[in-house]
Amino acid sequence: MRRKCTDFLIYWKKNPGRKPLILQGLRQTGKTWLLMDFGNKQYEHTLYINLETDRSAADYLSVSHDPQEVLLFLETCAGKPLRPASSLLILDNIQCIPQISTLLTSIALDFPQYHIASIYKGVVNSDSFSVHDFDILTLYPLDFEEFLWANAEFALTREIRNHFSDFNPMGKKLHEKALSQFRLYLIIGGMPAAIMEYKKEKKLLLVGVGYKAEKKGNKLVMNLGFSHPVVMTDPEGIETEMDGQNIIIVKGIDKEKVGQYAAEIREKRKPEPYKGKGIKYADEVIRRKVGKTGKK
Repeated sequence: MRRKCTDFLIYWKKNPGRKPLILQGLRQTGKTWLLMDFGNKQYEHTLYINLETDRSAADYLSVSHDPQEVLLFLETCAGKPLRPASSLLILDNIQCIPQISTLLTSIALDFPQYHIASIYKGVVNSDSFSVHDFDILTLYPLDFEEFLWANAEFALTREIRNHFSDFNPMGKKLHEKALSQFRLYLIIGGMPAAIMEYKKEKKLLLVGVGYKAEKKGNKLVMNLGFSHPVVMTDPEGIETEMDGQNIIIVKGIDKEKVGQYAAEIREKRKPEPYKGKGIKYADEVIRRKVGKTGKK
């Protein structure tokens, strides 16, 4: 899930004057996922320690120690090598350690070559975490643009930006699609967990020569070998989209309704057992029957 904060994290990594990073924000905004994803993509090694669940680490850090000893201890706890520039050390739930700011400042002074990022649930106390000693980044719920990215609406995102920057009104169809996505955003919100729940989807494959489908507004138009196209209208709260001409994606905020509508689409041309032609789920295995042959 793409987040705008990633650009700042990349800048932070490349900045020779970086300070220990504090990522703050409300619960369920995706702080842990963001740093783990960043670490896995940008570093050779990502070391993760949760001070809320790892009591031995929390107890150790609650007492004053030499910074070098602390780094060796954390490396042992994480079970991965802690190397300057090529490793990212992530300390989660640092709000559990009252004097953690003093410890992180000491490490940064003695070993500035190490990349250390910490997660603070809530908002840090400015008296303990000064901007002179820390790089502080706040993670908010996804904004509308990030919501569109999460739903793979990259073309729509570009169109909205282009029309906004040019002060150029959108066409009717584009405007309707943008409003439809914005209504979804208002319903689902910007919490990553809610968006991932929405993104639970069903994929259907159209198998057969000449079998294809397209979207026309909120209507799904399918050519399934009949004398006429089969047209279905997306129900309220359900959206279908095409991946090419032969893959139908059904998604919505209600998992049961998504499954029900996907089943209704499949019923329009259930896969036959001989050649497998018809509409099938992407993960469905059709048990083929051997075709009958005439007796000689």
